[in-house]
Amino acid sequence: MDDQGFKSWLKEQTPTLRAWGAALRKWGPAIFDALIWQKLIWATQSVNVWLYQGNADESVSGRSYRLRNHRFGGWFWGSQRKAINWFFRTFFRQADHCKKAYEAEFAKRVFLK
Repeated sequence: MDDQGFKSWLKEQTPTLRAWGAALRKWGPAIFDALIWQKLIWATQSVNVWLYQGNADESVSGRSYRLRNHRFGGWFWGSQRKAINWFFRTFFRQADHCKKAYEAEFAKRVFLK
């Protein structure tokens, strides 16, 4: 396909591409939440249960925030919290991820009883 052919094809497809772009802007976050984010939450809760012998409704992020100053093992959870926060700050630009995870889990525990 030469340059002119591509330009004419792109001009024909522009309304369709704009419609897809609008649909992704509208429904993209919901699709991401349903397909990907919930699976990641399940994975971190599974790690908390199987690897750390924790509660099934608590993520590793929330647990590392909750136990950051614990008398026994606070050094471990504090370093976990720093590593997790670094990862989310670096790749997702989310500040203090562990605190937000803890607050979300706490709100679910308190308000959904």
